[in-house]
Amino acid sequence: MRVPSSRLVRLGSVARGYIAESGDTELQIPGVLQMSIELSSPIDKVLAAPVGSVGSPIQDSFVTSATVALTGAQIAATTVLATFDRGVWSLDISFSGGFAGTPNAAKAAQITIGDPDAATAILIDMPFIAGQFAWQGLYRFVFQRDGWQMSIQNSATIAGDSLRANASIHARKSL
Repeated sequence: MRVPSSRLVRLGSVARGYIAESGDTELQIPGVLQMSIELSSPIDKVLAAPVGSVGSPIQDSFVTSATVALTGAQIAATTVLATFDRGVWSLDISFSGGFAGTPNAAKAAQITIGDPDAATAILIDMPFIAGQFAWQGLYRFVFQRDGWQMSIQNSATIAGDSLRANASIHARKSL
């Protein structure tokens, strides 16, 4: 069965050097579907955050981590973990932390993903409520443009607050 799909050309354009050919806008689905595996670029080393930059985004698989540790009154801040090259990425993200101090559910430490135009979305949210937090999950993204950033964002703290947040990313580029 052939299914028309203009997305295939857009997906192909993510890979540098792609040349559109006849039939590239059609998805062919065989009568029998087979299991498939994810085959991504191997990890070569652990890199210190921030990995990549807006002018030079990371183009290959990597592992990184960063920790935010605050005591007392501190301003809100953003800690960039990585800036990604366009392509197909699988991100295993672990986020853990703890907060002690004045509870305020409107404040938080968060893992965010930001597009090249600086719009952000919250992936993981740890509100400033006394206690500890741990989360782990897999996200899959197809970035159409260079410059997507993953960050830890933390709200301002006040006197008597104590915040610790740690994020680690195992990022695998497939295409």
